Amino acid sequence: MEKLNSNFLEKIILKGILSNRDFLILTSSVFEAEYFDDPNISYAFKFCKDYVDEFNGIPSNDTVINSSENPDEIKSIIEQAVSTDFSITESYEFLLSQSNDYLKEKALKLAIIESVDEVEDPEKRNLIQQRIEQALTKDIKIDLGLKYFEEMGDRLRRIFTTSENRVPTYFHAFDELINGGFPPYTFNVFTAKIHGGKSNTMANFAARQVLNGKNAVVISLEMSQDAFAQRFDGIYSGFDVNRMYLTGT
Repeated sequence: MEKLNSNFLEKIILKGILSNRDFLILTSSVFEAEYFDDPNISYAFKFCKDYVDEFNGIPSNDTVINSSENPDEIKSIIEQAVSTDFSITESYEFLLSQSNDYLKEKALKLAIIESVDEVEDPEKRNLIQQRIEQALTKDIKIDLGLKYFEEMGDRLRRIFTTSENRVPTYFHAFDELINGGFPPYTFNVFTAKIHGGKSNTMANFAARQVLNGKNAVVISLEMSQDAFAQRFDGIYSGFDVNRMYLTGT
């Protein structure tokens, strides 16, 4: 779909934040005032963002207007936005989509502009990378999870029509206990006393995934990568790890 003219889009974004609390909260969490080309819209957005953060609501138009040192200019842009022939309620999803595209474009452009003078400085390269990565993650469409009552029909259709492919551990006795494997997209926790075999279990799970053509990621907060890799050396080779290193086998 074609993108809206930026001048028109900024006006309907302003109309949205002045009339729809949900839209204001969403945009204020990811947009920055610097993303708007029109300085008056930039000011109005910044005021509304600060207002909803402090008072959890939408400021009145008069409050925004009279907070500025240039009330006539702010009043003019608010009147233009409010009178724009665009229904926020009827076209809310469209507005979200257009705003999201605009957000990504402006965030990346600003990150690049801010980095231009730092490109030649080796000490600033990590900062530039972080700035670009943060810009690329900007997204107004945040999935906040299941809306139980509103999405009941879709949820039941998924349950009755979707055949779930479980993720096996390839320990057949264990997979039988958990109905074929772990449900996909779930977080599963193993607990045990110290030296109870948790790390060895995870290493064996990961190794078996690899042997069955999967890509596995292991994150350890208790040992170095080389120390953990020794577990895989023993699993894949079938040798006693300590003996293998001592003899050079």
